[in-house]
Amino acid sequence: NRFAVNGFFFLDADYVELKDLRFSGESISFSGNGLVVSNLIMTNGFNPTVSFQIRSDSSVFQNLQVDRAAVTLSGSDNRVDRMHQRWGETTIVGTNVTMLRSSIFTTGFLRTGVVVNANGVVISNCTVVSTNGSALSKHGFGSLRLGHNILVAGGSEIGSVIEWHDGPLISDWNNLLARGSAWLGKRNGKWERLAYWQAASGQDANSVSFEPLFQNELAGDLHL
Repeated sequence: NRFAVNGFFFLDADYVELKDLRFSGESISFSGNGLVVSNLIMTNGFNPTVSFQIRSDSSVFQNLQVDRAAVTLSGSDNRVDRMHQRWGETTIVGTNVTMLRSSIFTTGFLRTGVVVNANGVVISNCTVVSTNGSALSKHGFGSLRLGHNILVAGGSEIGSVIEWHDGPLISDWNNLLARGSAWLGKRNGKWERLAYWQAASGQDANSVSFEPLFQNELAGDLHL
């Protein structure tokens, strides 16, 4: 059932399996160890304060659908598999976080699809689209491995496909697409083409840059 205005669902426990639930209009927070969360749907409506927070350790989250809410991945040794986030942004601030086979779609002005300020992060086989901002921004001194992803940024020249500020980055075998006036990469300068980004950053030697032809991007359906 829908919670009261500004309601919050907390799960703070160890070794709990939670599956096949739908939440409407409230924030969600997971804490504890060894959680297994699957087949969860979170629909927000239009409340900008609603959030989906993962603060657990050694947990698995799979088959998640999050609409119009911010996602925060913290804690350590967590894996997120097949998360589909529409009209929201994801922030990764934990340790040894892995995000696989997920899609993130955001349309807000100057919004960043994924912000990473963590250590030991792996993002693989994911699709991130920011129609009016940056796809991915890397901060902090932790490491990030980025491979086999589709990253799309658009809008003004303030946005870019990859913003690499600090820390180690290993990025390759991606499709990196800059639309409009967005940059393809920012690292010791701003680079508008893949070849320039490759030369300046030393990354993405085997990556490509072409329109991925999504099924229905306006609706957040990023199937090819």
